[in-house]
Amino acid sequence: MARSDFSAFPNLAIHQAVYDELLLTAIQEYIQTLLAKNPQGIIIHNDSALTETEKVLRDSIEIKIYPHTNYEPVIDNKDDRGEVKSLSFIAVKGLLYFAAHDNNAIQLIEKAEEWATGLDNVHAIQMYELIYYLYVKEVGDKNSLRFLYKYQYHLTPREKSTNPEWGKFISHMNDLYQAYLD
Repeated sequence: MARSDFSAFPNLAIHQAVYDELLLTAIQEYIQTLLAKNPQGIIIHNDSALTETEKVLRDSIEIKIYPHTNYEPVIDNKDDRGEVKSLSFIAVKGLLYFAAHDNNAIQLIEKAEEWATGLDNVHAIQMYELIYYLYVKEVGDKNSLRFLYKYQYHLTPREKSTNPEWGKFISHMNDLYQAYLD
């Protein structure tokens, strides 16, 4: 899939904490290129944009979330910081969707009521849904998307026993989402 494929998501955004964690220079440079576009090709959410009331709400949600992660706010370690900060920001701002492949972040959303995370109104978009969307919208190379699916979901014997192979995956996803794509 080519880098330009992010154009399929015109409101793509990341939180400043995630941006700060980017390690690869190539990714940092790519984000800078997107930021330099007019209009910007990506949005960076900053906690400094929150009102005082929103900051209090964000802090209360972070307090509910962090015990289910490796993030320790007192020492502000990097482990899961991006997920905690992103999810808290999303919940406070009323943004609906969070895209992730990180199982812990997805569980924070899916178990919001059970774990009382405060993320009840946030919905996770999973990597396989993004792969399918790009495939159906014919954004990017279909063979690359197939390899990405295989890498993410159909590589190990356990994954092969629980996840369908590519053709069946596409067929099942068509059955689930076709009405929304027409």
